[in-house]
Amino acid sequence: MMTHPSFPGVGFCEVCGDDRPRRVAEDFRGGRFVECAGCGVHFAEAPRASLNDYYRDLWSAGNLGCRPYADKVEAARDPARLEGLLTSVPRFRWAARRLRALPRGAKVLDVGCGEGAVLWEARRLGLEPHGCDLAAPAVELARGLVGRDNVHVATVDRLPYAAATFDGLLALEVLEHLPNPRPFLDRVARLLKPEGVLLLTVPNRHRAFAVAKRALGRPHSSTDYPPHHYTRWSAGALRGLLGQYFARLDVSSLPYHWPGTAGGLAAGVVHALTGGFMGQSLCVAASAV
Repeated sequence: MMTHPSFPGVGFCEVCGDDRPRRVAEDFRGGRFVECAGCGVHFAEAPRASLNDYYRDLWSAGNLGCRPYADKVEAARDPARLEGLLTSVPRFRWAARRLRALPRGAKVLDVGCGEGAVLWEARRLGLEPHGCDLAAPAVELARGLVGRDNVHVATVDRLPYAAATFDGLLALEVLEHLPNPRPFLDRVARLLKPEGVLLLTVPNRHRAFAVAKRALGRPHSSTDYPPHHYTRWSAGALRGLLGQYFARLDVSSLPYHWPGTAGGLAAGVVHALTGGFMGQSLCVAASAV
């Protein structure tokens, strides 16, 4: 592996084990993204920050100026807004549709549950919701929606659940936050029952406006870089990784989330014009059987 001269790194890819030199995909202030020659995943070479501190601050007063988080805080306190969040945000809408296929009483774990919107929907569907998040303020919001005992301030590897506990496990926009995704997926695969399903989304590396901005040499968004995002994913890279854990994969993409009726129509047009290839997020439903 070729590493940034200022940052330490291992000599093999954390996803596929390839040890060939990595191509520099993008330089940014404080580091760079490099692409594995074997699996195509983009990894950030940058100093590591305390994720606990970062996500606590992100969900606290001010929300680091990031409007989506402020909107979620408000939604968790207003059922009408929460309903709107579930129907307007493409990944929430997709996850809710997939959850409806589970039998009543099925146990569901939402890793990185945030304010708890999906947990709230799972309970309305007659499922048993459980969740975790690194951000204590977000966990408090989620506990207000589904109860204190089922939501934890923890990473997935520190949850008090035995193997083969869950019928469904969600990780919506989680994988890209992890410098090394494999320990996370090892734990996820163990927590699922043999017939359980993983519902996972990640930002699409090939989403239309990110590709355009990078081509112009402009950063897409401050949240697309460390300490917020440490990896970037294509559909092929995602299939390659999840195929090591699950026998069945349904991979597709989701449109941009633009507010309002006109925004939703425009997002649908952009998604259709790019053949779905350049949607905002990739989504995967994965199972062992």
